[in-house]
Amino acid sequence: MKSFDTAVRLLREGEYKKAQKILEGIVAKKPRETRALINLGVAYKNRGLLSEAIKIYLKAIELKPKSFAAYNNLANAYLEQNRFELAKENFLKAIEIKPDYAEGYGNLGVYYQTKGNKTLAKKYYNKAISFNPNLFDTLSNLSGILQIEGNNKIALELARRALEIDPDNAYACNNLANILRSIGDLDEARKCYRKAVKLDPRLAGVYANLLDLLLRLGEWGEAEKIHKKMDGLGAETPFLALRLHRDLNHHLTIARSFSTRIEGEAMRSNLRLGYWLKRKKEKIRIGYLSGNFCKHPIGFVISPIFSLHDRKMFKVFAYSYGPNDRSDVLNEIMKSVDEFVDIKGLSDAQAARKINKSRIDILIDLTGHTEGGRMGILANRPSPFQISYLGFCGTSGAEFIDYMIVDKTLVPKKEAKFYSEKLIYMPDCYQINDGTRKVSDETYTKSNLLATSKFRDAERSVVFCSFNRPFKFGRQLLGAWMKILKRVPKSVLVLWHESKTTDGNLKRFAKKEGIDPNRLIFVEGLPKEEHLSRLSVCDLALDPYEYSGGATTANALLVGVPVITVKGYSYLSRMSDSMLHSAGLSTLIAKSLNEYVTLVVALAKNKEKLAKLKRKVSTLATKSKLFNAPLFVKNLEAEYLKIMGSGKENRE
Repeated sequence: MKSFDTAVRLLREGEYKKAQKILEGIVAKKPRETRALINLGVAYKNRGLLSEAIKIYLKAIELKPKSFAAYNNLANAYLEQNRFELAKENFLKAIEIKPDYAEGYGNLGVYYQTKGNKTLAKKYYNKAISFNPNLFDTLSNLSGILQIEGNNKIALELARRALEIDPDNAYACNNLANILRSIGDLDEARKCYRKAVKLDPRLAGVYANLLDLLLRLGEWGEAEKIHKKMDGLGAETPFLALRLHRDLNHHLTIARSFSTRIEGEAMRSNLRLGYWLKRKKEKIRIGYLSGNFCKHPIGFVISPIFSLHDRKMFKVFAYSYGPNDRSDVLNEIMKSVDEFVDIKGLSDAQAARKINKSRIDILIDLTGHTEGGRMGILANRPSPFQISYLGFCGTSGAEFIDYMIVDKTLVPKKEAKFYSEKLIYMPDCYQINDGTRKVSDETYTKSNLLATSKFRDAERSVVFCSFNRPFKFGRQLLGAWMKILKRVPKSVLVLWHESKTTDGNLKRFAKKEGIDPNRLIFVEGLPKEEHLSRLSVCDLALDPYEYSGGATTANALLVGVPVITVKGYSYLSRMSDSMLHSAGLSTLIAKSLNEYVTLVVALAKNKEKLAKLKRKVSTLATKSKLFNAPLFVKNLEAEYLKIMGSGKENRE
């Protein structure tokens, strides 16, 4: 059957319309030819003609009831129509007919992954691989799940195997790059992203990943080119919109488009979750939802809140879909809540049902549109009141998020129209900050902080620092920092080490600006208490004002290091403004970048004034409302009580 072989070849080449024409001719002459029917169904399905494909597959099954391939293909068509139970039923039928059918197990894994049940998805992917270790799609899918869960070692192995099978697959290149980025191999990740873009210039998601990576590497020229291409493809994420645009309406538009899609996906689960009547004597049940209850900035910042809630009035739950890193942060959170619930193995719908079953009155999301976020849980509406806090520095754009916690500096009331949520205005700073954080007993000095520097005057230098990740700043800000170093000759700048390539790019930038590259000192992470001790040695912290510091600014102020910033234009750029206002240090907020440089230089050159300022900042931990965590929680609880009394209809 030359014509049949031609049709199969055309299907492999993606020429579905041509293949369809040939196969329809074969079926017209031989209506009981099941091979032709099944392949005609493939042509229909790949052309989006799902109803026609289903009719053809059912006819093939009628003619050949033991055709596992027909059942498998029928299930895939049902899956694309969101007819989930029919899809599952037919995948299972295919496996029943052929118990070693690797593709069937792989597709059953896809079914469970589509439903959000990663645990069962992994089970069936592994089963498929046990029968056929060379299934490209299955290797890629399982690798992607493991990468999200933080199991990067096995994820990397599977992604490399998938790419060996199909070296020119853009999805496989993107998948491998994501894992390499997660483990810090940024140079290899960049190569894979570039290859993915070259292989398929229309693969929109790769551009966002590559852009994020380029910002981390300090490759701003290429980043600008990629950003322009992204705009043309409509590939911008809510996070990148905040980072790269000043237009608040643009932030809302992008966030709303993502949230609408998330809500649409949640509707597939068809959950009908009821609410409950709150009795007067019952405690209010509050749940905090996050993937970052671990060694992560959000974990560090939020951890004090749990033990400070009034247990006479509130019962506190933490719902975690993040890694169990066995860190002190995780242990502290687990001990401080009434119930710690690990939901990472549950689908969004299952997690929502579990939260709803626990009768959570107020659910606070701490992740939002950031990497690894699971807003699909909230889209299922497990709680009558849902709040966005801390994790995502902008509006969620979601109809299913009712409130957002801010303050009047972070989001002035005139900007409320750019937020889809009702805004809860905290009386002081929006961010909880703990003034009782321990600092390591190990004493740091400028000598050991700057031990790796080849700058001969390092120990006698003014030490500027910015412990923010490099993707927070660009050429304009770095240029301002170089002006500061030029005007304060005996000074150094301590920066976070992201990668060797990043360090090299920043040093080359410095050299081009006439600054000795040795005056840039790169340091790596330390345990929290040691980091705070090291940080205390610095003289001034320089805020990357366009993406201002949150935890980094709080850390500096906690150990007595003044922070200089520029007045911001959005939530993302006002986090340091908020903390400085709350601390009574608004004079450290410059009105422009030029004023920022002038202010830093003036303080650096006036040792007496700088010493006086540092003494003032050193009292904040014990005397300022900024670091009064119990007061923050008391004010927050007052807002929770207002929400509970807002009269929103409760349903049994």
